[in-house]
Amino acid sequence: MQVDAQINYRIIFLECSLFVLYIADFFHVGKKKEACHG
Repeated sequence: MQVDAQINYRIIFLECSLFVLYIADFFHVGKKKEACHG
């Protein structure tokens, strides 16, 4: 049971990390577009 919990925790951690990177990249692209137009 504990091993399964650790694996699930790692999967959740990876998904959260990818989500954070996706949002950071989205805002980074948005700032780049603003800089180009600005």
